[in-house]
Amino acid sequence: MKATMFLRRVGALAIDIAIIFALDFFITIALSAVPLSLTIAQLEERLRWPLIAVYFIWFWTRGGSPGMRQMQLALEDASGGRPTPVAAAVRFAVLGGVVALSGATILLVLVPYALGCMLGLYPHDLLARTKVRHASQPISSATRVVSRSAYAVGLFFFGLMVVGVLLGVMFGGIGDPSRYRSRRT
Repeated sequence: MKATMFLRRVGALAIDIAIIFALDFFITIALSAVPLSLTIAQLEERLRWPLIAVYFIWFWTRGGSPGMRQMQLALEDASGGRPTPVAAAVRFAVLGGVVALSGATILLVLVPYALGCMLGLYPHDLLARTKVRHASQPISSATRVVSRSAYAVGLFFFGLMVVGVLLGVMFGGIGDPSRYRSRRT
């Protein structure tokens, strides 16, 4: 049961990440048409974490993200209701903090955290006083439409990323090929 729940949660997070990449893409395209003093890369860097925070906090206060809905999961507070914005923000701060620290520490933080989660100990849920359960009750049709649409967009962009990586590997577009050639003097 713990392994199934863990895999569902990982699947939900993967779907949400693909959706966030798609949102990031559309926002970047829209902002590229606006004359700004920052480059698109600088602007994107400054908007990344706030975008991710708003995405998760917004959906968690409604009982679950689109990825969670697709994986038939629901997020509740300790009383069985929807989490408050504060609880969702605490949950994001812990989970997002671990992700940010893992990038800075070369996964030294993420590996033990993931192992704890695999054992059923989710620090972000413990500190936020939330829990994830299997959503056996039906969800509203509006939520289902938004969830399926977001899932389809996320899946499309995930497919584009996979195709891009494969084409890059096949045609040598990854890295600087001049670094790998031997120099003849």
